[in-house]
Amino acid sequence: LRAPVRSAGVAVGHRQQARFRVVVADECHYLKNAGAQRTKELLPLLAEATRAILLSGTPALSRPRELWTQLNVLNGRAWSDMSSFIRRYCTGGRGRKTSGPGKKWQG
Repeated sequence: LRAPVRSAGVAVGHRQQARFRVVVADECHYLKNAGAQRTKELLPLLAEATRAILLSGTPALSRPRELWTQLNVLNGRAWSDMSSFIRRYCTGGRGRKTSGPGKKWQG
């Protein structure tokens, strides 16, 4: 397809016919729930694209784990394990610390 596709439903329908080089996903914060139908349909489309651009004007303030699905689709090698991500970024400051005075964060 050479023309832009403006609807996720239309893009998913074209997935069998063509591989998209660039996919821009606006309102990507909706991809936070890996079990949601929208996420299940869009993640393969994003993963197969040569370039994926995720846009959102909604800040992710309280739950870093909601970012994992988006990070994983952008770079599955760097963000391959959700459990490791949660241990490192979602512990609320309860990570490992070195012993001794002035304990330094090792998270």
